[in-house]
Amino acid sequence: MFTKTVSLTNNKTVLNSSYWYMRTFLIVILFAGFSIGKAHAQNDTKYTFKGVLRDSIKGIPLAYANLGLLKTADSTFVQGTTTDLDGSFSIPKVSAGKYLLKISYIGYAPGLIIISADGTQSVIDLGVIMAQQKTSELGGVEVSATKPIYQYAADKKVYNVSQDLSVQNGVATDALQNAPGVWVDMEGNITLRGVSNVSIWINDKPSKLDPSALKEYLKQLPANALDRIEVITNPGAKYSASGTGGIINVVTRQKISKNWFLSVGTTYNTLPSYTPWLSFVWSDQKFKVNVYASYSKSSWDYTSNSESTVTNGIDSLYSDKSQGWYKSHNSWAYGYLDLGYEFTTKDELDLWFGGSESWNNSAWEDHNTRHNYQIGQSFNMDTRSDDKGDGYSAYGGLTYTHKFNEHGHKLSMDAYGWQYESSASTNYAKIFSIDAFRDKLRLTDNLTGAKSGILYMAYTYPINDSTSFEAGLNGSVDGGLSQSPTDTSSYPMHGYTYASYLSNNNTTGGRNLDAYASFGSKLWGIDYKIGVRGEYRFNHMNSIAASSNFNREFFNVYPSVFLSYTTKSYHNITASYSRRVVYPNYQLDPFIQYYDEDGTSGGNPNLRPSYANSFELGYSKYFKSGGSFGLSVYHRYTGKDINTLTNVVYDTYLNRYTLYSTFVNVGQNAFTGAELTLYLQPAKFLNLTLSGNAFYNKIAADFGTYKIKREEMSWDGKFSATFYFLKTCQFQLVSNYRSRNLTLQGSSDPLYFVNGAIRTDFFKRKLSVSLGMQDIFNWQKQVTVTNLPGYSGTSSIKNISRFTTLGVTLRFGKIEMENQVETGKATGPKSN
Repeated sequence: MFTKTVSLTNNKTVLNSSYWYMRTFLIVILFAGFSIGKAHAQNDTKYTFKGVLRDSIKGIPLAYANLGLLKTADSTFVQGTTTDLDGSFSIPKVSAGKYLLKISYIGYAPGLIIISADGTQSVIDLGVIMAQQKTSELGGVEVSATKPIYQYAADKKVYNVSQDLSVQNGVATDALQNAPGVWVDMEGNITLRGVSNVSIWINDKPSKLDPSALKEYLKQLPANALDRIEVITNPGAKYSASGTGGIINVVTRQKISKNWFLSVGTTYNTLPSYTPWLSFVWSDQKFKVNVYASYSKSSWDYTSNSESTVTNGIDSLYSDKSQGWYKSHNSWAYGYLDLGYEFTTKDELDLWFGGSESWNNSAWEDHNTRHNYQIGQSFNMDTRSDDKGDGYSAYGGLTYTHKFNEHGHKLSMDAYGWQYESSASTNYAKIFSIDAFRDKLRLTDNLTGAKSGILYMAYTYPINDSTSFEAGLNGSVDGGLSQSPTDTSSYPMHGYTYASYLSNNNTTGGRNLDAYASFGSKLWGIDYKIGVRGEYRFNHMNSIAASSNFNREFFNVYPSVFLSYTTKSYHNITASYSRRVVYPNYQLDPFIQYYDEDGTSGGNPNLRPSYANSFELGYSKYFKSGGSFGLSVYHRYTGKDINTLTNVVYDTYLNRYTLYSTFVNVGQNAFTGAELTLYLQPAKFLNLTLSGNAFYNKIAADFGTYKIKREEMSWDGKFSATFYFLKTCQFQLVSNYRSRNLTLQGSSDPLYFVNGAIRTDFFKRKLSVSLGMQDIFNWQKQVTVTNLPGYSGTSSIKNISRFTTLGVTLRFGKIEMENQVETGKATGPKSN
């Protein structure tokens, strides 16, 4: 709640917090009584009230806020309006008298401003009105305001994870599943609008974790540690050009205010899995401290079935029918500390560091029946693997920010580094029902690691309200290693010897330099932003499979253009273009993996980057009731895509036919589709959200020995309904569906499930309890079909997807800071 008494000399006002409500009420009564009892001369002057509404912290304009003018005497409604894009408003033709101006805006405290119009000046300028984020005071406990689950902006779609009950007891991958256009399969692989080349950012900085480490990080990070997920389908020059699928920015932090807040809690599910955690925030006007710690222990398992046939192009060689299972037990400890100090109102320094430790045990078995057509014989193969490993990550850095003024003119500099390392031992056995001399026993010690040091500088200069300039420079030095020494034995001899053909050993290094600049302004009522980004990559690899070390260099320029137009009635139209790239990385290693003799693979050191051109046209409509509608039409074309080439070949080393896979620059992908997001509030007790994505996928590739040309329409959708009842209770249902999806080598069957959750608060939100169920009807199952000239097969995976979750949270201190807790930067520095 905020109040303001207007005088003609005021030109800027900060809106006070909610405890002024009672005082305002008394003032209103006094004014009303005074106006009734006092005789005054009739004034026929018509007045105009005007002003600008801005956020009290960031100073940004608040567009589309609702304003209503009421008479102080009897609260009779006079007239209303809304703020423009720049936060300005004007209420004309107002008769003399005393009024209340009521201001409301989603996520901010409602405001009452007392205005007296009885002078000779016809235009009353209320100046800059600074609105505070909404809190309601209940016995001294501050309760944070709710936001819509989805918000549709010109250049990104925002999914407010903190408002989604269905994922609060889950992990980050559960939250990503609900983000617009995002799909996460049961193995943690992420696609955006059907494309897998997606860049994952953490707090506005690109994650430097390798793909497998990043998947594990997101599987372990609690969803209640996230504030929001930003889906950027057509990134501008500020963002890395890497990843043809766009950028998903996972935000875990916000600026905190003065006070302290402590929360402890735990989540549990029937897989079983549990995650206790603790968070503490303390801040004053100069100094802040943020501590976050968590520990998780989880289990996961699935069963699998598959059937396949291998040919040499003319004759069938053999067919397989297998059944298997997989079980894993994982533990993960995570800690984080952030220290911030504001030297002056213009200079701020942030020092942060953290790390994690993980322990993993897993095992899998596969029982396979093979029929060899060449000799007309059938036999069984039983395979088992036991894995035990651990790993750690450590990271830290500092961020310095200098604000030239309060209007967004600033310079920020980051210096940070990270390191990741994991080791695992694998005990592998493959036993044949015939020919015991073919049995295999293997012991492998895997060691993988990566590290990086980064310097980053960003400059922002708002020239005026509609014109701004941005520029940045980013440099990094990377390193990595991969070792897998393997000893093998032929059963039942048990005499282990070192197997060089199974043992990989390579080291990598890189030097990267990026620079970008963008300029935005307005022309003929159209907002535009043009940018250009240059990226240089130098990769070095030393592999035992190569005769000598080899280096690769890449450099290119990536332009981007954004256009936006908004009407007075809240219709927003956007158009954009950007160029994207996928750099080859691990695919460059020429080492041939012979670990599975039925399917071998090797890299290609001659790979080149794959470039994509992305176009998008968007329309959005914001409703005064708080709902919104968004529609995007897009087209993305990728040429010389990096794809996997799989052929049946006769391997002279193995002296048999096998499936060999490698990476090649071949093929074109064309995605043309439309994405819809609809958020409605049909009643105070109900919020509805619908998002859907339909796209036509056209794939073509010429592998020399065979050609592929496929095209198909696919779609996915999400629907959620949230019910509010008994003041402190909420119930939510979320459904997800994905149709059959086309791939270069086959397709995946439809996938769908429904989740539900209920939450209630006790003791004025000092205690919260939530209960949920994932995949209520136990529908989730992953089926993949593969069709190649020498191979055809179907595989299915069914994990324990239906389970119950329970979450308990205790809060102490300033509860309004709960959504402002910083739970860690992962591998990137603070968001600027």
